[in-house]
Amino acid sequence: MRDGFGGICDETRPGASCKLTPEQLRQLRTDLIAGPDRCGFESSLWTARLLIVHVGKKFGAMYASSGMYDLLHRMLPITQAKAKTPKGRLRIRTERV
Repeated sequence: MRDGFGGICDETRPGASCKLTPEQLRQLRTDLIAGPDRCGFESSLWTARLLIVHVGKKFGAMYASSGMYDLLHRMLPITQAKAKTPKGRLRIRTERV
């Protein structure tokens, strides 16, 4: 083994670049805090599905559920974005942690 045991580990991969601009991310954060009902949805709880629809309509960017979870986890230090309920719904706490 040329690189020793370290050679069998995967290297860190950067992943895909963000589909939203910094300004769009700021707007999305504002929308998340406002809630889905203020963004035209008949719900008081954001779900990954609702966020995907919202981002697609407002910014023209398409995300898969896993990509949306990753985006939220990176952009929102104010939330526990990975916490899923038993039905797979995403709960977003808007108070500072």
